[in-house]
Amino acid sequence: SMSEHGRHMPPIPDSPKAKRKMHKVMREFKQGTLKSGGGGRVKKRKQAVAIAASEARKGRSNNG
Repeated sequence: SMSEHGRHMPPIPDSPKAKRKMHKVMREFKQGTLKSGGGGRVKKRKQAVAIAASEARKGRSNNG
């Protein structure tokens, strides 16, 4: 069976700023307050990681 953990994650920039963003996003994800681009709540860890990666890449500082 194909496990979701087997697939590779989107590349996250290897910078302190990106790591901070990642921690922030994952914390929000665990608290259930992380929202996707469409405004819905993020339920999948993979989705949260993708959001963290894209936000880190964009360097977006506004939170919402």
